[in-house]
Amino acid sequence: MGVTPSINIFWTVSFSSFPAFPRDQRQQFPAFRWGVGIDGRTSVVAACPQDPAWRAHAQQVYQSFAKLKPARLWIDDDFRAVLKADLHSPCFCDVCLDSMAQRTGGARRTRQELLQAILADPPNPARGAWLDFQRELMRDVAAGLADAVHEVSPKTQMGIMSGPVEFLFAEGRRWDEFLDALAEPAPIARPPAGPYLEGTPVQFADDFNATRMAQAVLPARATIAPEIENFPNTQFDKSARVTRLQMELCQLLGINEITISVFPHEDRFDLRYEKVWERMLAGAKPRLQAIADLGITREQLRGVGLAWHEDVCRHSRVAPEAGKPIFVYRQRPWDSALPLLGFATCYGHDRGDVTAMSAELPEAFTDEQVRQIFSRGVLLDARAADSMVRRGLGDLVGISGRADDARAVIETLDDPAFATHPGESMMVRANGIPWQFRLKPETRVISKLRGYRGEETGHGAFVSENALGGRVGVVPFDSQADGFLLGIVTNTLTSPTFLCFARQAQMLRLLDWLGRKPVPLFVPGAPNVFPLLIEQRDRLIVAVANLCSDPIESLTLRLAPRSFTVRRVRSLSPSGGWQKCAAKLARSSDGAITVRTNLAVDHFEAAILELS
Repeated sequence: MGVTPSINIFWTVSFSSFPAFPRDQRQQFPAFRWGVGIDGRTSVVAACPQDPAWRAHAQQVYQSFAKLKPARLWIDDDFRAVLKADLHSPCFCDVCLDSMAQRTGGARRTRQELLQAILADPPNPARGAWLDFQRELMRDVAAGLADAVHEVSPKTQMGIMSGPVEFLFAEGRRWDEFLDALAEPAPIARPPAGPYLEGTPVQFADDFNATRMAQAVLPARATIAPEIENFPNTQFDKSARVTRLQMELCQLLGINEITISVFPHEDRFDLRYEKVWERMLAGAKPRLQAIADLGITREQLRGVGLAWHEDVCRHSRVAPEAGKPIFVYRQRPWDSALPLLGFATCYGHDRGDVTAMSAELPEAFTDEQVRQIFSRGVLLDARAADSMVRRGLGDLVGISGRADDARAVIETLDDPAFATHPGESMMVRANGIPWQFRLKPETRVISKLRGYRGEETGHGAFVSENALGGRVGVVPFDSQADGFLLGIVTNTLTSPTFLCFARQAQMLRLLDWLGRKPVPLFVPGAPNVFPLLIEQRDRLIVAVANLCSDPIESLTLRLAPRSFTVRRVRSLSPSGGWQKCAAKLARSSDGAITVRTNLAVDHFEAAILELS
């Protein structure tokens, strides 16, 4: 009996260096070769990850902790090729420049020459060599740490914290080989699941998606224990209600472990102690257990498919002035925009009737995979549509190339088949500069861009059908651009002018059209929700988290036709018991099932229903 101890390293690839107390470690570790940034500045707290002296010291530190025989020893989430502390850059020391020269051939480049070579448009051998270099570098460091630990404590399980996996794609990481480097016992992964602060609905969704995507990307053999971060461990920054919701949502993914930081670790508990966390954990346990008893697995999640590929950063096109190699990473706004608009989603390019793709993702898949994806329904942003043209496959999207960008202040919903109120307008102020394409004659424009006087300035969203039997919809905004509104910087597809009820109506009709049937789950009349749909034999589990400050007064669901007849609806009470839910079911002419309930859902709470 007792508590099984685990140990979490704070920083591995550099020494702690707080802004209010910066440190210079050069005298204490004179043998280290210190990291050098892109600008040529030498760090005083972060060594080059290739340096044998630093590696030996790091292994010694890990081994000293391993002698305590912890159940798990966690590598921190700043274990990345991008060195933090005083650099915020990968290492560009002379040794690293020589390593890249060996990989690419030819003379050694200067730092700026190498940076520009990495950022150059693909096909780009220099970027490929760089991503391979970074991947192998951090994999080998991890293997050395695991070997040092297991030499003195063979039963200690190595754990790896991480940030969002799309950032690690920009460092070339391959999760299969990285986990292999951590050896046996099988390692455990700890992706982020919640923000440090309460945040906006978009921020909440972005952070939860970090866990959802990690669950999809990591191999099935990996154990996942998401991190719900509450630092600096006070209700002034984050409430117990938000923490509980994050725990419930992770449990609904079929994840049965969680790591959570609710107690301060830099002080005595008796001096700084907020009892709300203990009360929350005790109160949450019965409901969490009831969710666990549902036996959910990640393969059971349903919804619009969110495509991903670990090689997307090898294909990304970035501005030469981007300044750092990390900016080859790709933002994924569909992952948050679609749930916030009320649509259930799941990760994968082969998971459903409709797949959402953004940025240069179409260029990362094989020809056969592209044919399979585009033989069904596909939702694209402007950059993904352009990627199809660059690949010579514009015909599958209904376009022949790019045209001059449009100027616009509003987008109007002109096609009655794709609008609740034809002619309704949506502001596009924070949606970035709309891209324009040369459309094929058969391509159908479903919205138009307009200027200050209402004059038409270009096409908005458009749809087409292709020779593979698939349907494609394109919105004219670039998912990698920033939107600006009243001093706020957002992504264009999660901006305050993109997310609105008119857009929701457009997307509902568009997604239904793309899939040739109703979407798996849609939540009408409730802005800024996060829905999850789990399909099990002869029953559905539906969860709807309310991220809006306004309550959902009576929850309504719209479901795709099912293979079984729904005869019973139950809801999970806050105390963890299942209770009958008064619900009215109606079937529309397209087969969609509308479920109207009397359930109210408060801010940062989730309704959980079983339909069988």
